[in-house]
Amino acid sequence: MSEKPRKTREFRYRLYFWLMDACLVGVAIGSLDAILESGFGIRQFGLTDAQALPIAFIVNLFSFFVPVFLMIAKFMRDEYAEQLWRRSVVILAYVTAILPLALLLFEAAAFFALGQPEKAPSWLRWWVDDISLRLAVLKIWQSYILIFVAIFQFLRWRDTK
Repeated sequence: MSEKPRKTREFRYRLYFWLMDACLVGVAIGSLDAILESGFGIRQFGLTDAQALPIAFIVNLFSFFVPVFLMIAKFMRDEYAEQLWRRSVVILAYVTAILPLALLLFEAAAFFALGQPEKAPSWLRWWVDDISLRLAVLKIWQSYILIFVAIFQFLRWRDTK
């Protein structure tokens, strides 16, 4: 009788890591798409809207919604996953404290190194263009989630070495 709940629990623990792997793939695809669009003007990997829609749905699902679920789904984590989660959150706190300052310093250094231009070069425009508060909150939330996934997977990879 206790065999079935044990198997269910073990499956749930494995599923946590499988979903986190899928999230890493989603993060990689989404990040590559963002880099191609901002750096080279290539939208959606050159696909039409009809072709890109199902891919975008899956990528967004595993880039933004599943990671949020995995961040709060303690019932799906075994002891090792819980330990990884805690280590990831500690590093995420450091990143959250340091990254904004580093970006501000980089932007200021680039601004002065380029001779204080009136219009930023395209590789820096993502940082200096004005955006709405709604978009800023969305980008910060997305970045936070994506960085968590990357840290979690990096720590997991490093533990296997």
